[in-house]
Amino acid sequence: MKRLIASLLAIAAALAAATLASAQTGPTVPTPTLEQRTAIASGMCHQSVQLAAPIGNEDIKDSPKLDAYCSCFTDKFVARGTKIIDGTLPHQTLKESVAGEREMRNACRRDLGLPVLQFK
Repeated sequence: MKRLIASLLAIAAALAAATLASAQTGPTVPTPTLEQRTAIASGMCHQSVQLAAPIGNEDIKDSPKLDAYCSCFTDKFVARGTKIIDGTLPHQTLKESVAGEREMRNACRRDLGLPVLQFK
């Protein structure tokens, strides 16, 4: 489980580093393509079923709606990431970013009739 969390954090850090480098100094680090960002986000979503809710999505790992949920979340996550890369999303604090991700997750869950996550 610790290896999975470390892997997810490494992927997120790589995406953040590429985005930050692009936003601050120009494209000195190759920005992942839309296809690469989509594949990374989809993989993260499917791996998250190994983590207990609300951090992960273990509660829906056996749901026939898992692929639809991951597709929904991936679309929202990649759209937000693209806005960050393009500079069209205003700067957000960490707290605002986390709240946005949580809302994306619950919006997809609501749309698919899956249980909504409760965050403390």
